Amino acid sequence: MKPTGMFRTAGLVLTLLVPQTIVAQEAEVDWPQRFIQSFKERSPITDFPVGMEWSTAYGYQAKLVDLLKPELGRVVGYKAALTGAGQRKGFNVTEPVWGVLLEKTLTNEGTPISGDFGVAPFIEGDFIMRVGSADINQARDRMAVLAALDAVVPFIELVDLPVRSSTGPNMAGLIAGNTGARKGLLGQPVIIEANEDWMQRLARVEVILYEDGQLVSRGTTVDLYNHPVEAVIWLRDALAKQGIALKAGDLLSLGTVAGGMKKMKPGTNLRADYKGLVEGEIISVSGRIE
Repeated sequence: MKPTGMFRTAGLVLTLLVPQTIVAQEAEVDWPQRFIQSFKERSPITDFPVGMEWSTAYGYQAKLVDLLKPELGRVVGYKAALTGAGQRKGFNVTEPVWGVLLEKTLTNEGTPISGDFGVAPFIEGDFIMRVGSADINQARDRMAVLAALDAVVPFIELVDLPVRSSTGPNMAGLIAGNTGARKGLLGQPVIIEANEDWMQRLARVEVILYEDGQLVSRGTTVDLYNHPVEAVIWLRDALAKQGIALKAGDLLSLGTVAGGMKKMKPGTNLRADYKGLVEGEIISVSGRIE
């Protein structure tokens, strides 16, 4: 029997309504709370939408950060992720992404770090530059940007990526989960100057990451968007698009120099050496995972 006009109309209505209902159900998921639950239970998130728009994911990130502030304190800086060309190629993206650093996620070296967190935390040897002046927001060239930075801070980041996907990298999940920013170990700041010597030196610092004295990974800061100052400029401009201005004291984590997804284990001694940052010296940051 051929469908009558009424049945054809009803079928069309159902065809239109079902996808809208599914979309509405997806929109009702409280993803920031899901991340909080994942952090507490140390359980992966396997159903985060792969195709979510980045702008939507950044909105979830902002809500997640607000939920974390009562426990983890104020915003003390920002991080850029995927600043290495190889990393972006691996994730099939053309630009980095960014996240937020909260005060109590960062620990000064010499203080043991609890390893009781995360779905599958791992360690990275990273590179932080500290903002010295709000003039950085108006700086128009690399030397002017360098003049608005006052220090390099050695940094071992303890990263956690709770989103799991069987179809490849989930960039929206990375963004919404605050780009894996969970904990980090800060070394002593190294004061820098705005001159050509420092500009060249910053691009050739070698970072060597160790676990219990054994080499984990090594890399050079030229991998940070071709130059750490270029990574700073990218991060500053990305934040500016969201109405965020940098201020003196902000810490800018510029990405992984020595990584390799080395999983973190309790009882482990960590160290990252920075060669070439200070002439004739090896600057280090170290700590222990409890």
